[in-house]
Amino acid sequence: MRTEIFDVPFQYGIRHIPPKGRKEQDGAVQDVLSVSVRSLTSDEAPVAMIVREATDGRQTLSEVEIRHVDGTFFRPVDPTISTQAAIEQHFGEFKSVDNFLGAKRELTQSVGRLISDERRKVVAGIVNHASVLSVIDGHLYRSCKEPVWQLRYESGRHILRPNLGIYGSYGCNETLSIYRADMLEQALSVDPVEVCGSIEVLQSQTLALEPASAALFVEVYNNLREVRVEDFIEGSMAFHVAYVELRDFFSQNYPKGQYVSNHVSSAQLHALAFNYLAALDKDSFTSNQARLSKAVARFDNEVLAFAVGIDASIPSYR
Repeated sequence: MRTEIFDVPFQYGIRHIPPKGRKEQDGAVQDVLSVSVRSLTSDEAPVAMIVREATDGRQTLSEVEIRHVDGTFFRPVDPTISTQAAIEQHFGEFKSVDNFLGAKRELTQSVGRLISDERRKVVAGIVNHASVLSVIDGHLYRSCKEPVWQLRYESGRHILRPNLGIYGSYGCNETLSIYRADMLEQALSVDPVEVCGSIEVLQSQTLALEPASAALFVEVYNNLREVRVEDFIEGSMAFHVAYVELRDFFSQNYPKGQYVSNHVSSAQLHALAFNYLAALDKDSFTSNQARLSKAVARFDNEVLAFAVGIDASIPSYR
């Protein structure tokens, strides 16, 4: 395996007693760590998708080539800059040490009696950051999620956007609102929906996600769009009727052991309903914190009871 070596400058915090001093002080020490990064050709890491991220259906903000190798997707750190500059950008958080107030610690010119230091911790962080990198045809790439279409509810409308975050897998709540990259036609079944961006799949065999749908996300919208935020805060019958329908839909369509992310919990439903109501009328949702706190506590208790019901395989939750 071919590799390239890069020097990563970093600082780590220390606590010491300065020469000719008596009191312990915090400081920072400058250091450099050499990291090894795998080097590949474009044939070894072919372009699997081209993702175009946009603010609306017409204005393209960026075009990102997503490459694939050994079951992992990679995106450029920054294709407009040199590899060394991209290295400095990627490891930028290690360039200085903050104190507890967020200000930069001054470099220690002369270390006296060392009490403790954070070098091992910082080095471990740098090594971890380096593990997600690859140099492909002279450009620095880092691993990313499998690109998907994500259905969002923003400003009173449904919007489909490409999602290609930098972390390894999608969270439970995200999984309930995504479509696989090749499922745009199914995603467009939500009406009305605005498409912001595009995903061009060039290597369909690289797609690994189950063909999850955003059915529950849409069901939340369909059931709660006629419910006022005040109904939630008051715990009125209108909210409970809508929520019971959602619970039944969840239990029927996401049975234990078959949920796409293998996390069987009504926390996903809770979060989707909660976030939707907050987006629906933010001012009403936050205007009375005391009443809101009581409503949230009541909602949490219902969700907890529902989760226990799932685990006990209770057929009805009404």
